[in-house]
Amino acid sequence: MRAIPLIALVLLGCETESYGPPTCDGGGEPLLELGDGGRNAFAPHGPGAVLPTRGDPIGLDLDLWTSGIDTTQPVTAVVRISVAGGPTEDSLASLTLICADSGNGWTNVLATLPSGSASGTDVAVEAVLTDWTGVSVTAQLDGTLE
Repeated sequence: MRAIPLIALVLLGCETESYGPPTCDGGGEPLLELGDGGRNAFAPHGPGAVLPTRGDPIGLDLDLWTSGIDTTQPVTAVVRISVAGGPTEDSLASLTLICADSGNGWTNVLATLPSGSASGTDVAVEAVLTDWTGVSVTAQLDGTLE
């Protein structure tokens, strides 16, 4: 496993009702969305989305949007990526996030892509976040590399 290189490590409140109850302390139904747009313009990726990369491409650039897990303490993040049905490349990080008093959680990660990844390649992504109390939430996504 490799560590997830973090581009930004921010967890702030956001005013939106479309992504579940706005909690950072574990209240409400656990939720994880994979998307793009940053904290202020977050939009979840839909099936078959074109997924942004960085490098040649070296990493998959993902925004993680959370609710219902306790992000006031360290959270374990695993991002597993498979290219064209091949073996997976796992990125692992323990994230200590700063959380606002209320609001959905947001952070941006750069997850390592398997070798041989190229623009236009189909990928399957699975992200699992586990909070310090043991509550886990999973999100899956199929798309194409930018």
